[in-house]
Amino acid sequence: MHRTRLVCSIALGSLALCTAALLAQDTKKQHASKPTTTPAAAPAPAAPPESQLPPGMTPEMMEEMMKAGSPGPMQAYLCEDAGEWIGACTMWMAPSAPPTTSKTKLTVTPVLGGRFVQQVANGDMAEWGAFEGLGMIGYDNAKGEFQASWADNMGTGMMYGTGTLSSDKKELTINYSYFCPMAKKNCVFRQTYTHNDNGTKTMRMWTTAETGEEYKMMETVYARTSKPATHAAHAEGNDNAH
Repeated sequence: MHRTRLVCSIALGSLALCTAALLAQDTKKQHASKPTTTPAAAPAPAAPPESQLPPGMTPEMMEEMMKAGSPGPMQAYLCEDAGEWIGACTMWMAPSAPPTTSKTKLTVTPVLGGRFVQQVANGDMAEWGAFEGLGMIGYDNAKGEFQASWADNMGTGMMYGTGTLSSDKKELTINYSYFCPMAKKNCVFRQTYTHNDNGTKTMRMWTTAETGEEYKMMETVYARTSKPATHAAHAEGNDNAH
């Protein structure tokens, strides 16, 4: 993994050096000819020939690396949730337990050039007190899967998940894994984000009871309260990338 990152870094460095060299040569030629009229705009520098790539790196490999790092339709899909949301949350601690309700605020922000979205949650978990959470969701172009992480003030462990999008693009499902401090073992839960026709979205979480039965432990219905002005231009840029 470290070797792959090193090769990618060397490749990007080589591209930068080649581009600088081509621009320098073009500048020298313009000064030498001393044109009497305003010169035309210099053409964009060409990609370096294969002989100038790092040893073992082919143009095809470089192309695949660039595809993996470019935001596209799946990243644009995630960025559509950018903005402020207010949620009404219902939680069940066990299949037969009475539900508790609370309010929560969710802020979704595109980060790293729209390649990921950051989620920041703040609320009140009834008898558990104030709640704070921080998550990241992205789509790995190379692996063809959604990836997510989550951490909050209810523990010191992080949760990691992978997911898929429904064919109608209305529901994102992420399967998380985490280490349970009570059971002292790795556990899993399933989370879905459903975009509703009225503009709201619903987050649901399912976990497994001691009996082995899967049950819904949380449901939050979010309504967007604001959308960043820069989002439209940002989403357009993602669409143009592919």
